[in-house]
Amino acid sequence: MSETIPGCALNTETPKAKRFNQGKPQLSFLRKFGTANIELAKVFEMGAAKYGRDNWLIGFSTATLMDCIDRHLQAYANGEIVDEESGLHPLAHAAWNIMALLKQELEGYGEKDY
Repeated sequence: MSETIPGCALNTETPKAKRFNQGKPQLSFLRKFGTANIELAKVFEMGAAKYGRDNWLIGFSTATLMDCIDRHLQAYANGEIVDEESGLHPLAHAAWNIMALLKQELEGYGEKDY
């Protein structure tokens, strides 16, 4: 049996823990890409099966990544919506290569030869 103390109001609001997220990236925005993220994950899966799960983290030459990006964008520009080898959208392949290039650029690895 719970008792109330005379003159004290019962706090029925659920307290919230403090969070200091101001100025930090809101990664939840990435969820808005929905099906595009799924296609990107499929490119990851295909690459993992073909080359090994984290082989790409060794790094690529910038020229290699740029060639891949250009090739997949050109395929899309030519009307291709399914990559012949993977069965995935060429823009998903281009996006993966752009993200790999961005990661290398930001983290300072891979060969800069472009």
